[in-house]
Amino acid sequence: MILVSLLVTMLHLRIILLTLFSLFLLGTYAQNDPYLEELGINTSGELNKVDTSTINALNITARDSAYNNSLLAEKYGRIAYELSRQTEYAEGQVNALMNISAAMLYTNRTDSAIILTQLALSIAEQAKADELRIKAHQRLGSAYSFNGQNDIAIEEYFKAISIAETFDESLAIRSYVNIGHAFKLLKNFDKSKEYSLKAYELGSEYEDTSVMITALNILALLENRAGDAEKALSYFEEGLEYARATDNLERQSQILYNLSNIYFDREEYEKGFELFNESVEISKVNGSYLNIAIGFHSIAITYLEIGELNKSSMAADSALVYGLLSENYEMIMEAYAMKAEVAKTKGHYQKSVEYLEFAYIYKDSLNLAQLNGAALDAEDTFNEQKRMIADSLQKVHDDAKIAHDDEINSQKLTTLYILLAIAVFVIAIVAFGIYFLNKNNKLIKEQHALVNEQKDEIEIQHQEITDSISYAQRIQEAIIAKAGEWEKISPERFILFKPKDVVSGDFYWAYNNEAKNLSIWAVADCTGHGVPGAFMSMLGIGFLNEIVIETGTTDPGLILDKLRDKIVAALTQKGETKTKDGMDISICVWDKSSDTIHYAGANNPLWIIRKKGCEVPEDVKKIVEIESSDFVVLDIAPDKMPIGYMFASPPPFSTQSFKALKGDTILLLSDGFPDQFGGEKGKKYKYKTLKERMLELQPLPMNTHEEFLNDEFETWKGSEEQVDDVCIVGVKIC
Repeated sequence: MILVSLLVTMLHLRIILLTLFSLFLLGTYAQNDPYLEELGINTSGELNKVDTSTINALNITARDSAYNNSLLAEKYGRIAYELSRQTEYAEGQVNALMNISAAMLYTNRTDSAIILTQLALSIAEQAKADELRIKAHQRLGSAYSFNGQNDIAIEEYFKAISIAETFDESLAIRSYVNIGHAFKLLKNFDKSKEYSLKAYELGSEYEDTSVMITALNILALLENRAGDAEKALSYFEEGLEYARATDNLERQSQILYNLSNIYFDREEYEKGFELFNESVEISKVNGSYLNIAIGFHSIAITYLEIGELNKSSMAADSALVYGLLSENYEMIMEAYAMKAEVAKTKGHYQKSVEYLEFAYIYKDSLNLAQLNGAALDAEDTFNEQKRMIADSLQKVHDDAKIAHDDEINSQKLTTLYILLAIAVFVIAIVAFGIYFLNKNNKLIKEQHALVNEQKDEIEIQHQEITDSISYAQRIQEAIIAKAGEWEKISPERFILFKPKDVVSGDFYWAYNNEAKNLSIWAVADCTGHGVPGAFMSMLGIGFLNEIVIETGTTDPGLILDKLRDKIVAALTQKGETKTKDGMDISICVWDKSSDTIHYAGANNPLWIIRKKGCEVPEDVKKIVEIESSDFVVLDIAPDKMPIGYMFASPPPFSTQSFKALKGDTILLLSDGFPDQFGGEKGKKYKYKTLKERMLELQPLPMNTHEEFLNDEFETWKGSEEQVDDVCIVGVKIC
């Protein structure tokens, strides 16, 4: 009766566990996932069996996602583990468990990560796979280090080195750099430097740039701590070169962030913020929201220390936004704590208390997430151990032919007790998690209400910003679109104008000086696009009006000289405080009395489309022609300098003049069209291709050119994003 009762109890426990596990799997697998479908993995119902190459691909994706998207990495890792278990693929099981553990380390579930890595090590040892054992010991060391147990971590790293020395020393390189990091955390800086240097040397010997970058980062931090900032900068810059050469975006962002801190320590804040902003931009490209959040949190502290409280508050807000995007409860908690500290310093004590309350809510949520994670991991461990025990039972059954029935029954009963003990342990953890969840439900609901309120505020702000930008678009269009001036220049003309965003950094401009019988027009490409570019375009248009219309300047080279002076003065571009803002521009002056074109360009060329066999101006740089056309494109090169700060005494812009022939088409353009990515191979359109298309268009009326070029652009772009503003102006000499 006791045995029957135990069996019934076990059955009930098994049903409860399987139900919980099924609910977990349902949330993890059931959603449609194009990537899994592409790999041929069916997640509706029981997982289908796949080959080892598919499992390896899934594990690689899980590994690469561990830092930037821990939830996705854990999802793919669990699927890879189940698939590997089905096919008895030991390497797949070990890699999957270590990928899950990596995701857990980045979400502060270190205890769970240690349990799963120990399980991975056990499987590797059973499979007698030395390379997998090395990886497992290294990951176990990382898990202990994350948990603050750096002495135990170092023991694991040395175990990995010991195994590697017997057959492949290169596999131990990662362990040396990890030992260097662990000794740094233990504040044994001499040992940290010793092992980091050894890791750098081995990395150089075996051409492992990833280890070299990590070692250089540690060495730089050690030198900076020792007060040798110049040596630290040297190490960081060498590491940055390797990171850029290998396109390692995560390390680039990390090193730039560390470099910015050195400049902050030296109170060189402008340089520090420049490097920090570069780090943030790279992290955005890489999707490393947690890195960005950590960076802004550090910036908030820096601003607080120098008394810039408003900027500190804004940086804390940014840390909170990116913390929310990364779904990292610890970072969100730290961001709210930072906001509380700033509010307290400002004397806003009620606000400070409110922010601290939010911080505690996320602290409770973090604890709950860790408890739920521990329950799931204990359940996974239970299932794996149950499978191992089942395998042992099968072996016992095979040997039972020569053993006594009493011994077999004893072993089965012992196994049953072990299963019961594990099951009771798991249920206790799950029950505690459910209790904790109920206890914190009210706080979480309040937090959700806050998030919804913030979402509504953001939507209102977004609408206000959108309305403002739309209004700016109308202003810009009103300033740019002067159809009457263009009609006076030539009745045969076209303008292709395609902003990348609502407003544009490209602009076109025209004016007719009827007293001198001159037509003047320009096309400009300002730094940036969208709102920043639009502000610069407004400056450009205003200054051109002032220079040409108010002061009567008509020489294009002199116009550009004066425009440069005004832009530099307006942006206070001088010496060490210079910015890179400015514009590229080409400007034409058509003297209709003598049919002469005067041109000056700042990085932007002028193209003449002229009939073959006609006179070619002296300043033509390139000639492009195609067999099917009676025309050629004559490319007149600009001065290779922008409208903006270069150095103290820049040379003047040159004016080039040539005779205009009836039937010529004068083209001014920005680089947006030729630089657009697209086509079957996703490459740039290029200037040569655009010239050939313009030659094909010559037999057609000018008023059709805009439509044709627009269709050509959209077809080429396809599903690619438009990379820049586009502006092309064509004027026919009549």
